[in-house]
Amino acid sequence: MGKTNDLTGRVFTRLTVVKLAGYRAAHAVWNCRCECGREVEVRGTHLVSGRVRSCGCLRADSAIRSAAARSIPKRTRRKRARAAAAARWKKERAAH
Repeated sequence: MGKTNDLTGRVFTRLTVVKLAGYRAAHAVWNCRCECGREVEVRGTHLVSGRVRSCGCLRADSAIRSAAARSIPKRTRRKRARAAAAARWKKERAAH
């Protein structure tokens, strides 16, 4: 095994490294605490490369935010439909 960089105390997006958990398959595994409170064990190379950024809560939060952004009120959908119909009507009228 090569020299292991001490990552204790470093923050990687939502994960804060607490301590070295050990080695698995010749890779350093670190015990980390997420901002949401969960504790996870993560490979050091995955932390440094950015492959792992949270315990999984980041993906859930992103899904919630994007779903909220996609939900458009019925009134707005009607306005957009009317505007599109008016634009088509104008286009057809100009062609004649």
